[in-house]
Amino acid sequence: MYATSPDFKVWTKNPLFRLRGVDNGYSRNDFRDPCVWKDGDTWHMIVSTYEGNKGVLAEYTSPNLQSWTHKGVFARMVFDGDRFMECPDVFRMGDWWYIVYSDMSNFERRVHYIKGRTMEELKANIPVGYWPDRYKEGALDSRAFYAGKTASDGKNRYIWGW
Repeated sequence: MYATSPDFKVWTKNPLFRLRGVDNGYSRNDFRDPCVWKDGDTWHMIVSTYEGNKGVLAEYTSPNLQSWTHKGVFARMVFDGDRFMECPDVFRMGDWWYIVYSDMSNFERRVHYIKGRTMEELKANIPVGYWPDRYKEGALDSRAFYAGKTASDGKNRYIWGW
């Protein structure tokens, strides 16, 4: 669902819009944590979900933020078990594209990041490939920091979570 606001105080929901993961073969119960960004003239959105028993990020694109086209899986967790990319955040900083996400697995449960020089390279690097330390995903802090989201003021990137 989505809502619009002219002043960030009063919001109007669009009751006709509904994006359901189950319509594209994803989980009925876990279809959440959307991340939206613009690349050129195209808006992209990824949503955390499951396809079968594997955690995935479903990808959608839109020219206008109102009509969305399913593009398939942006990233698929290839590990066995309960890994799930929660609270994903995709952005470009300098010459690199990044994805920051929280790994919902019982054994890890912390904020990670992966990078790529292009969007296609970023997709190919998830979850294996050119990790920041070339051996594993980059991790931010420890299990004490989770569900990190980022924002930029155009110069610096900030992250917060719980």
